[in-house]
Amino acid sequence: DNRPLGALLFKAPSMRRGPIELASIHPKNPLLPAAVRGFDDALWGRRSVFWLSAKPLLVSEIFLPSFKPYNDHLNLNFPR
Repeated sequence: DNRPLGALLFKAPSMRRGPIELASIHPKNPLLPAAVRGFDDALWGRRSVFWLSAKPLLVSEIFLPSFKPYNDHLNLNFPR
């Protein structure tokens, strides 16, 4: 339906979340959508598996440069 995914996941009593994986993602990767490949600097991403009623759901996110929470507070120097 039209509810946000987070509202569904975190409201479900059966939900369990697996470990969060973080990555520095090169934006020129041909596997990424064209809209993301237009950036020059590495992008940050995360993914984790949510288990709902023993069924896995992989959720992956890529944070664009204008997403300020990580730009303002982190100064991480990971290899690209």
